[in-house]
Amino acid sequence: MGKTLGLDIGTNSIGWALVEDGIKIIDSGVRIFPVGVKEDDFLKNGTEVSKNVARRMARGIRRRYHRYKLRRERLNAILSELDMLPGEDDFFSTRELYELRAKGLDEQLTLKEFGRILTMLNKRRGFKSNRKTLTSADAKKEEGKVKADIAKLQNDINEHHCRTVGEYFAFLFRQTDTIPDWHSKDTSIERIRKRFVGRDMYEKEFDALWEKQLTYYPSLLTNTLKDKIRNKIIYYQRNLKSQKGTVGRCRFEPNKRCAPRSSLLFQEFRIWQQLS
Repeated sequence: MGKTLGLDIGTNSIGWALVEDGIKIIDSGVRIFPVGVKEDDFLKNGTEVSKNVARRMARGIRRRYHRYKLRRERLNAILSELDMLPGEDDFFSTRELYELRAKGLDEQLTLKEFGRILTMLNKRRGFKSNRKTLTSADAKKEEGKVKADIAKLQNDINEHHCRTVGEYFAFLFRQTDTIPDWHSKDTSIERIRKRFVGRDMYEKEFDALWEKQLTYYPSLLTNTLKDKIRNKIIYYQRNLKSQKGTVGRCRFEPNKRCAPRSSLLFQEFRIWQQLS
């Protein structure tokens, strides 16, 4: 008598049965593929969210904060050397800072005032996409919203005849002077935070402020200093950090490293491991 193998191949499982023709079922079973996404979201909403999303986002926040601290330390070291770093007693309110950014386009600032503006520009550098391609519809939708908000902000700047984004934000603060009994002079008429600002808008403001203050401090604000602060500290985009050091050593041959998880050899090994 012959034997027949029956397979029921689905998207999440494979069912099988081995039958001795016309007599009996020899054996049967099912193999369910392990879910490669967060099970709660997949079972409740049917959405596929990677298990590593939360860990990856937390790691990204840590890296961005660490890089900001590096930029701040380098910038503060240069400003301190040039006597441009404001001290603890040199306090500026939010409105005063934006007023300084508008004033610096036309008038002379003290070195400490200009240094405070540079530290502010270093803290908020604006949005710049480094994605070569967008793989998902959600990513394309999110970036489309960001670019639309940036375009709207630029239209508002042009409509009010402002030269830079800092001058426009100072204009929003001055609008409150026309409103009787405004609750706080340090609160603008429209919300400034939670806006999407393009990186190029901040770079344009940096160049405009530097060129104007250069006329008052030509011996100090040299092109070499500008290149160092602008291109190598504030708006410097470093390359991705190598991860070769995170690859562990083989437990069977300690003098050699394991295959990285990104290699095809390791992926083939993982498939065989799951099948066995």
